Order: sequence, then C-alpha cells, then structure tokens
Amino acid sequence: ANSTTTRVMDNKDPTKIEEPVIFTATVARTARIGKGAPTGTVQFMLDGQRAGRPVRLNAQGQAIWRTASLKPGTHEVTASYTPTTGSAFLPSSSPIQTHTVRGEID
Repeated sequence: ANSTTTRVMDNKDPTKIEEPVIFTATVARTARIGKGAPTGTVQFMLDGQRAGRPVRLNAQGQAIWRTASLKPGTHEVTASYTPTTGSAFLPSSSPIQTHTVRGEID
C-alpha cells in the first residue's frame, strides 16, 4: 500500500482580527517509487472542530482553506487526508500547526 504524509502550513503568522489567512495542506506519498499524486479530500480542523467541508486535492496534492474569521488567540489547525474510494493511497493526518490571531490594541 502507498502510505502518505500530510502537512499543513499557514501563509502568515500571526495575523490580526479579520485579516485573511490561507492554510495549505500538502499530501505526499511516503515511498519514493511509484507514480501519481494522492487523490481525495482533506478535512481541515480548527481547535478540534471541522472547519467547513472537505476540500478536494489539486493535481499537486494540495488543498487550500482561506479564512478571515478566526478569533483572537492561539489556534491549532490540522488536516486529515481521506483517499478517493478505490485509491491505493492510505489516509494520514498532519501534525498540529499553531496560528496566532492578535487582537487590536488601542
């Protein structure tokens, strides 16, 4: 079977209240041999709760979640990969990516 690794990164940290942030999950095959990028979906999780619907992977094995509605504080974002039905790839989950939202200081 083809095991996978999933990672999630943010494009900016910290952000301010209502400032957009883009989280990108990348799913890669663990083995060096074989062809094709993993296919399927990624479920982003924010502080242990689902962040919207699953996002389909693109041809590069990436899924993107954009948000501007995070509350102030430190958040934990993860991504869980679910392969396409019948795929040779195995599911995987990312390590936690922390993201900080700074409150406005007058």
